[in-house]
Amino acid sequence: MVVHATADIAKGEEICVSYINLTYGFLARKKKLDFWKFTCDCKLCELDAKDENCLKRDEMVEDFVSYAKRYGYNPFGVIAKGEQLLKKIRESYANRKELKI
Repeated sequence: MVVHATADIAKGEEICVSYINLTYGFLARKKKLDFWKFTCDCKLCELDAKDENCLKRDEMVEDFVSYAKRYGYNPFGVIAKGEQLLKKIRESYANRKELKI
């Protein structure tokens, strides 16, 4: 495995590698990791596990993926819809100001 850093890495700093695609929703990530009896304790998984809006975010992403597949011929429309989705997802985190998202 070759890892390329996009920033300086301090001596002793932990380097994490994702086992799965991070664009998956929480439940899909959890299901894939459960297969290997692995529990992820990254910040995103910790937040999603405790957040009641988790399922709502997953549904929003699924809707966007369907939209992008249908309207992929219009990249500007897909990008605009994606930006709207990102804003809604950020707003769905109750403690977003604390997390700076």
